[in-house]
Amino acid sequence: MDLIISMRDEREYAKVKSRMKLAVKIADALKERNMSHKELAEKLGKKPSEVSKWLSGTHNFTHDTLVDVEFVLGIELFSIKDGVKREIDSNISGSKLN
Repeated sequence: MDLIISMRDEREYAKVKSRMKLAVKIADALKERNMSHKELAEKLGKKPSEVSKWLSGTHNFTHDTLVDVEFVLGIELFSIKDGVKREIDSNISGSKLN
């Protein structure tokens, strides 16, 4: 039982740590661009209070939100292994969606 609790605690710690890293990356990008969280909110069509929540490090982002933030700020918040990314990009460019 202690092992299960310990593993659960480790997972929760990893989740919190990851959310905090995302918040720091976003805050750093805002600072580098002299952009307020209100301006970011406007560009994303969000409320400033939502962006404030993101910057607190407690928000569980959706993938789409992360992609939107990356696009607006011109940064990479998460990455996948390059080989996998090339394969995905190749599949997308060769698909009928384009």
